[in-house]
Amino acid sequence: MYAARAPGNLYPDHPLPPRLLETIKMKPSNPHKIQTLLQEKKIHNVLFFRAGRVGDVLFTTPAIRSFHNQYPHTHLSYVASTYSQNVLQYHPLIENIYAYDQKGFYLTRFLSQKKLIQQLKKQNFELAILFSHKKKYLHLLHKTNIPYLFPQQESDIPIPKTPFHIVEHTLWRLQPLGVAPTSQEMEIHFAEKEKKRIQDFFHQYPFLQNQPFALLHPGCFQIQNHLLSTPSMRRLWPIEYFAQTALDFHQKLGLEIVFSGFGKKEQRILNYLKKKLPFPTALATSLNIVELAALIDQASLFLSVDTGPMHIAAARKTPLIALFGPSPPHLTGPWGSGPKKVIFLQLPCSPCRGKDIACYNNVCMKNITPDIVLQEAKKMLQSLENEKQHIHPPHT
Repeated sequence: MYAARAPGNLYPDHPLPPRLLETIKMKPSNPHKIQTLLQEKKIHNVLFFRAGRVGDVLFTTPAIRSFHNQYPHTHLSYVASTYSQNVLQYHPLIENIYAYDQKGFYLTRFLSQKKLIQQLKKQNFELAILFSHKKKYLHLLHKTNIPYLFPQQESDIPIPKTPFHIVEHTLWRLQPLGVAPTSQEMEIHFAEKEKKRIQDFFHQYPFLQNQPFALLHPGCFQIQNHLLSTPSMRRLWPIEYFAQTALDFHQKLGLEIVFSGFGKKEQRILNYLKKKLPFPTALATSLNIVELAALIDQASLFLSVDTGPMHIAAARKTPLIALFGPSPPHLTGPWGSGPKKVIFLQLPCSPCRGKDIACYNNVCMKNITPDIVLQEAKKMLQSLENEKQHIHPPHT
C-alpha cells in the first residue's frame, strides 16, 4: 500500500561518504539577513539551482517570476541539468544558464562539474538559491565561494501540512526571503526560429495544413531507462490504447494526429503506431524540447502520461488530458490556468510513486480505457467551443 511521504522528505538527500559530508558546514541559513541585503539592493547577482528533468525546471518558473517582481534590480542566472537547460533558453528574466551534468560517466561528470565551479566563481554571485535540497549540490556551491546560500537545511523552509503541489513548494521556499507568490503560471518561451521550424514540419505533412490536430506523446523518461518488457514501466499507458485513441480522435472528433517522442526507443514505438493506423499520421521525433513547445502551442488537444511535455502543454495553456496512475496528481499534476483534465482512477494501490515495486499488472494505467479518454476529450473540446461562442457569438 502507498504511504504518503512527510513533506519534509520530499527531496531526500543522496548518501555521501562521511569525508565529503565533513566538508559541508550545515549551518542554518540567515534568511532575515539575506532579505535585508536584497531590500537594500546590496545583493545583485543571484543564482538559482535546480538540476532535474523538464517538469522540475518548469515548476520553478513561477518562483523565478515572483522573485524578480519582488527584487527587480537583481540579475538572475540558473544552473540546470544538461537535459533540461533549454527549457529556460528564451526566458526573459534568466541572463545566463549553466549546465550541471549528473547523468554522464563518472569522469565526465567530475570534469564537467569542475568546469562549472570555475564558471560560477568568475561570475561573482552573491546569493545562490536551491530549489532542491541535496548535500551534493551544497557541496558544489560551497566550492564556488558564493557568500550566501539558501536554504542550507530543509528546516529553513516553512512547509504546511496540507497536500501541496511542487510549484507551491518552490514558491514557499522563497517566502523567508520576503518573496510573495505574485506569479502562479509556469513559463516556457520560444523564438521565431522555432516557429519557422514548426512551419517546415507542417510542410512535410500536407494533411496538417490549416487543420486542427491532436498531439499524442506516448513516452516518458522510463522508456529511456528500461526495456518495454520490464515491470518498471509504471507511468506508461498501453501502446494499443494510444492506437485506439488516435483512431477515435481522428474518426469521432475530426482531428488529425501527430505523435511526438525523443530517442530511438520512443521512435520505434511511434513507427509502430504509424503502421497500425489506417490513415496518415505525422511523427515529431527530431524536434528539440523548445521546438516541441512551439508544436504543442499549435495543437488543439494534447494527450500524454506524467512527463515533461505534459508540463510544457500546461505552461503553454494547450488543452490537455493527463493520464496518472503511480504518480500523485496533487504533487506533480499539470499546473496552471489552461484547460486540462487529469484522469486518475484512485485505486487502493495508487499512487505508489513506482519506487521499489515490481508491478507486473499495471492496473492503475490499464484501467484507464480509450473510451474514458475519448469522453473526456469530447467534454473538453465542447466546453472550449461553448466558451468561444460565448465570447464571440455568431452574427444573426
